[in-house]
Amino acid sequence: MRTTTLVATLAAFAIPTTVVGAIAVNQAAGTLEGMGITPTHDFPVTASSFDIAISDPDAKGFRTIEVQVPVEAIDTNNGGRNSHMRGTIFDGYKEAGKSLVVFQARTDSTLTAGPVTLDGRLTIVGQARPITVTATISGTDPLHAKGAATINLDEWGISTPGFGPMKVNPQVTMGFDVELPAPGATAELSLAE
Repeated sequence: MRTTTLVATLAAFAIPTTVVGAIAVNQAAGTLEGMGITPTHDFPVTASSFDIAISDPDAKGFRTIEVQVPVEAIDTNNGGRNSHMRGTIFDGYKEAGKSLVVFQARTDSTLTAGPVTLDGRLTIVGQARPITVTATISGTDPLHAKGAATINLDEWGISTPGFGPMKVNPQVTMGFDVELPAPGATAELSLAE
């Protein structure tokens, strides 16, 4: 049920960039994945669908970054576990405004090779909390961002699923590995209008 890990991964996809122009990418650009952890076994958590939007810089040089993952796209590689996760961690997700896990940030960081830290807000089932995402940026065309974010479900008031000693750990780390197009790039990654 480490679906929460997926949420953290979403946050991790929000990377500050100095690429000229707005950028929109989806799951064709990389991966959002992590691992659920219980006392007896681990299980994969992935996002089969996600969208990342990075705006043009505003007059002060700030970009807005938003990552959206549909709750229905969070997969633990087990139908029963997926159903249990959606009914526990994402309880009520079908209500208006709760069907997406969303990471949002605003940054004036420049994109250069090396480490990047991004402070933003992660919204799970309509509740937003602060979160910090770390990444390492490399390359030029495409840009490559790889990193992780860790969240604690307790901070969202979410009880982790499980039975007795089989309870899922509330602290979840999600990893991400994504490519962003350089200005003017085409292919599967498209520039936003």
